[in-house]
Amino acid sequence: MAAFHENLIFDDKLPVKVILHSNPGWRKKVALSHWHNSIEICYVIDGHPGTGRINGESFELEADNAYVIGPNVIHSFDSIITRKDEVLTLLIPLEWLTDQINDFNEIQFDIGPIDVKAEKNRIFYEALNNVLEYKRSTKIGLEQQVTAVAALHYIAAFVLTQNSSVRLSPANALELGSPLMIQQMMSKMQNNYQDNLTISELSAENHISEAHLIRVFKKYVGVSPKSYLIQIRLAEAARMLRQTESSIEEISSDTGFGSPKNFFVLFRKKYQMTPKEYRQKNTV
Repeated sequence: MAAFHENLIFDDKLPVKVILHSNPGWRKKVALSHWHNSIEICYVIDGHPGTGRINGESFELEADNAYVIGPNVIHSFDSIITRKDEVLTLLIPLEWLTDQINDFNEIQFDIGPIDVKAEKNRIFYEALNNVLEYKRSTKIGLEQQVTAVAALHYIAAFVLTQNSSVRLSPANALELGSPLMIQQMMSKMQNNYQDNLTISELSAENHISEAHLIRVFKKYVGVSPKSYLIQIRLAEAARMLRQTESSIEEISSDTGFGSPKNFFVLFRKKYQMTPKEYRQKNTV
């Protein structure tokens, strides 16, 4: 199972990864807490698609607002995309900017929200909509591609000049984004979810008390370490139900649940159906 440090692949036609979320067939979509080495801009075009948690802060996602997520900042989304909702996501790779900027560790990004229709943000709004028009197009000509690339350059410049500040960090400060300790714990759980991981083990490895570990982890991830581990196990179990022929008992064991009964109860609570029902519904 891949760790939730996202290894992003960018479109060859644009220097920025552009994702348009507008599929009315979507149901509830949960993006587990993760981070990536890029600047993310979440622009809510229409509707109220749900909530986001960014670097320990919770946000209601509102139309005509944009949210900026700095490099390696832990974030998650809990959303439902209906016919009334549309969201544009831009992921700006640091490699696109590092030729001009030496050290992103010293840059602090303001999450927002940015009111894109405010007069002072008019050109930013127009640039976002140029990219949106490009993404919606079924046939893209050279002129439209040039317009989209120019718009992306403006968007990056706007975020860097209007929505960030340079900070002076002490020599021993943690790098980029959310605390490195939390990222390391998340990676350990993502890569070892099948093992019997305990809070006492994680706290001992990081030389902090269990109470402090839980408090800091919950601040940045939104849930306790135990709940996050269960989320990972359930996501992997759901994948195995869809993509493998392993028995439910085998999946329960392979994903680290103590017993099939415990797996059954937690799975039904999250997905509102039994593992067997989920497999039948999601297997072609």
